[in-house]
Amino acid sequence: MFGSRIIVPYRIVFTELILIGSIVSAPLAWAIGTLLNGFMAFPNLIGLFFLMGTVRRLTSNYLEKVDSSAR
Repeated sequence: MFGSRIIVPYRIVFTELILIGSIVSAPLAWAIGTLLNGFMAFPNLIGLFFLMGTVRRLTSNYLEKVDSSAR
């Protein structure tokens, strides 16, 4: 998504988060993980919103084909 220029910064952040996760308490590590998983939902929800019409159209086309082939 961002190309190869993001690989080194991603590795640095990933390594720092592993270090932080090994130092903090388990409940705090779980809370941070839950929070970051929640943040991942936002781009997905935005994508679903913009694709809603396409999904509706494709679903209705599929259901029409299935209904016509069942007859």
